[in-house]
Amino acid sequence: MSDGSSPVETSTVTLPATSSSPRPLRLWPALIIIAIQLGMIFIPSWIAPGDYVAFMSMFYAPFVGGGLLALWWLFFSRAPWFDRFLVLTVAVVVGLAMTKIADKTMPFGLLLYGVPTICTVWVVWLVITRGMPWPSRRIGLLCVLLLTWGYFGLIRLDGIEGNMKSAISWRWVPTAEERFLAAKQARTEAPIAAETVVTPETITLAANDWPGFRGALRDGLVDNTSLITDWSTPPKLVWKQRIGPGWGSFAVVGDRLFTQEQRGADEAVVCYWAKDGREAWAHTDVSRFEEVVAGAGPRATPTFHNGRIYSLGANGLLNCLQAATGEKIWSADAAKVADAKVPMWGFAGSPLIVGDLVVVLLGSPPGSAMLAYDAVTGEERWKAGPGDHTYSSPHLTTIAGVEQILSMTDAGLTSLNPATGEVLWNYEWPMKEAFRVLQPLVIGDTILIGSNMEGCRMIRVTHDADKWSTTQVWKSLDIKPNFNDFIAFEGNLYGFDGNVFSCIDLETGKRKWKRGRYGFGQVVLLKAQKLLLVQAETGEVALVEANPNEFVERSKFAALTGKTWNHPVIAHGKLFVRNAEEMACYDVTLATETAAAVK
Repeated sequence: MSDGSSPVETSTVTLPATSSSPRPLRLWPALIIIAIQLGMIFIPSWIAPGDYVAFMSMFYAPFVGGGLLALWWLFFSRAPWFDRFLVLTVAVVVGLAMTKIADKTMPFGLLLYGVPTICTVWVVWLVITRGMPWPSRRIGLLCVLLLTWGYFGLIRLDGIEGNMKSAISWRWVPTAEERFLAAKQARTEAPIAAETVVTPETITLAANDWPGFRGALRDGLVDNTSLITDWSTPPKLVWKQRIGPGWGSFAVVGDRLFTQEQRGADEAVVCYWAKDGREAWAHTDVSRFEEVVAGAGPRATPTFHNGRIYSLGANGLLNCLQAATGEKIWSADAAKVADAKVPMWGFAGSPLIVGDLVVVLLGSPPGSAMLAYDAVTGEERWKAGPGDHTYSSPHLTTIAGVEQILSMTDAGLTSLNPATGEVLWNYEWPMKEAFRVLQPLVIGDTILIGSNMEGCRMIRVTHDADKWSTTQVWKSLDIKPNFNDFIAFEGNLYGFDGNVFSCIDLETGKRKWKRGRYGFGQVVLLKAQKLLLVQAETGEVALVEANPNEFVERSKFAALTGKTWNHPVIAHGKLFVRNAEEMACYDVTLATETAAAVK
């Protein structure tokens, strides 16, 4: 029944749909960025481990990856604007705070390892939580970033191996140096018997001694000595013990070993008894050098001459000490005199004795890369030579009947007159952004020089009247030595191409073989047996035939534990090895020689 009124019409208004969650994140650019960053870190190191280019690629990866990821997150991620600023601010602020909180070894590690890890964790979390509501993803992302940064606050970087692999420890675990110092403090060494104490005049150089870096001529040659070659049963361990960090080698004179090490705040020149490893004396100076790759400690090897020990510290302090007692005769701040800045990895050149002079090579922008002092009085005699920095040692040689000192620096190879410091000749090979470490290898009137970036070059030096000249014989990329010195024998070169042991034809520079996997090690030549003793980076020692036709490893045994970049020494039938944590002595004398010695 109608009441006469019109029916009421109703209508439904449809409003635009709203959502409490943001649009899906655009993740594919972030995945590409992470792939680029990880590629920069791992691919160059895989292709050329330890190469300077690989190191620089690894160094710049955090800047590239971190910068691109920040741009993606702010402008292309589609995350809510509040979260874009919140998450990025938290990540950056906590990272900056960690530079103050983390272990002293970690500022470099936070950049090199922390930033790439943070970037990777960031993107991985967003990928695996795609089905979660945004508030939960936001909270989770903040938590994983905080936990990741927190992890880097709990660890310590104990150095980097030649292939850029890092040694990581919990920061509260004592370092090798701290364990050494604690053990030394707790140990009471037996007093040295009076009859074993000798006067300075009785310490003289004898046959089969090893007076300094790489031997008497700095060529790594062991002559007139034959060793046991069957190490199926490892050589007899005479002694092994902890030592303070340092990357030099030993000088061996009679029954004494001389080396350098770090002992807390002190840099020490130490004399040990060769027969049992006991300390005879230690001279210390308040000086500490430390960097993240190799850690703490001096880099050079002491030099023995006329009853004295000459040492150069990592900060440039030159000492002259009595070899018998360690008593200081004189010292000089060579770095200050040369106006030389301590290089990235410390001064590493071992002192050289030339006549009545002691010569050190530092590198110095004012043109005083090499300094000479009176070996007896310590009086400065001259400073000269180009080159801003170097890790090589001065090298004495004779070319065309003229005695001269070779200086290998970032400028190239320079020859100086020992008496005056006058530059005789110069072979320019500038390398400002890399480093020079190796000893020049003199073969007659030719000299082999090497670099981890540009391979090796053979140059010929000629002298006509008063004119010196140099010409390049060949250059080769078949061997690119890093900080690993090489050996020349019977027309061939044996050494490390990166981290692989290799043989090169000295006439052409062409590779003959590349096989030995010893990491970034060192090598000496046993001339009488035509064998190469190779100190592997892992601490193993191997005997390899000096055979240009094929790689033949005779024997190998584990001599040390841990990263070993130090040069091995063979003297008086003993093998002396060390690294930044321990040192050891092995009896490697042939049984017939041992029996003859007993008779």
